[in-house]
Amino acid sequence: IVVEIDPSSIERLTGDTWALAVRHQLTVYDATYLELAARLRLPLATNDNALLRAAIAANVELFGR
Repeated sequence: IVVEIDPSSIERLTGDTWALAVRHQLTVYDATYLELAARLRLPLATNDNALLRAAIAANVELFGR
């Protein structure tokens, strides 16, 4: 497993990520995962109901579904 830091996520925190958090009533922590999955077009893995609903609303693919 390779773990990488995405520096552009920090830059997007007050823009795209914050907007997703407000729009979907998510924590900024969860909105960061949503923004990253959407931007990189990667499936999102979560069991959190609010994040699941937000991913569906944002047309983000869900891992294993």
